[in-house]
Amino acid sequence: ADLTREAMEFAHAQEGGDMPKGIETLISKFFESAHLLPMVSEEFVHYSKDAGWFKRYEVGAVFTLNSFMGCAVKGSEYVHASVPRIFFLPSRQARYLGALTTTPPEREVLVMPGSTFKVLDAEGGALYVEDYP
Repeated sequence: ADLTREAMEFAHAQEGGDMPKGIETLISKFFESAHLLPMVSEEFVHYSKDAGWFKRYEVGAVFTLNSFMGCAVKGSEYVHASVPRIFFLPSRQARYLGALTTTPPEREVLVMPGSTFKVLDAEGGALYVEDYP
């Protein structure tokens, strides 16, 4: 129950609401509890207005995220963009947020900072990646 309340407060802050007091504590608690959320057992997609992903990485390249990356389970509705840029295979480095998200049709997936991926293919302005190693 606490994780749900805290996640909602954090989401509210991200949407431009008041920043909760002790945000660092909230984030630390999230990291401590993130392992309780289910891993993603299906493909998921990161939608971005930044077409630069395709230009930055070639097949075989490895990259590490330095922040959270919001994604959606493949086939979900996504309200902010229509062109997927990164397609992920199921990943042990991502967590399914499910009912914690405020827009259920998105079926939100959160990729954790420090996650590392290898580019399998790059075509049509999109990358196709898998966990590395």
